[in-house]
Amino acid sequence: MKIACLQTVCGPTDFPQTLDRLRDAAGKAAAEGAELLLAPEMTIGGYPLRPAALAQSAGTADGPQCTAVSEIAREAGIAMAFGWPERDGAHLYNAARLVGRDGRPLAVYRKAHLYGRAEQELFTPGDSGVVQASLGGLTVGMLICPELYAG
Repeated sequence: MKIACLQTVCGPTDFPQTLDRLRDAAGKAAAEGAELLLAPEMTIGGYPLRPAALAQSAGTADGPQCTAVSEIAREAGIAMAFGWPERDGAHLYNAARLVGRDGRPLAVYRKAHLYGRAEQELFTPGDSGVVQASLGGLTVGMLICPELYAG
C-alpha cells in the first residue's frame, strides 16, 4: 500500500483553510497513486492547543467537521486518517478518524496516553484499547503521536 503523509500547519481557527489543504493534499496523493493519506494529530483544531479554538472546532464523529473530511476522501478516491477534537457529551477527546476512499468511516481512536499538562487538562483519555480496521486488504491499527512509545 502506498501511503502519503501530510505535514502542515493546522491553525486553531482556520477550518476552511484546513479543508483546502486537505483537499489539495488528497488530490495530489491520489494522483501519485497513494491509497492512504495520513494527516497530523489535531488536523482540525490545531496546535498549540487553545481551549476556545478546541471548543469551536470540536464535534462528533458524524458532525460537520468529519463529514467534510469524508467528502474530501470520497471526491479524491483516497482513504484518509486525520485528527480532531471529538466531543462526546461532556467529554472532549484527542481523536483520530480513519475513512475509506469512499468516505465511509472505518475507525475512530481516542488518544489514551495524553502527553503533557495541556493535553491532560483539556482532554479525557480514551479507554478503547487497540482500534483496528481493514483497509486495502490489510489490518491497520491506530495510535496518536507519542503513544508509539507508551508502555
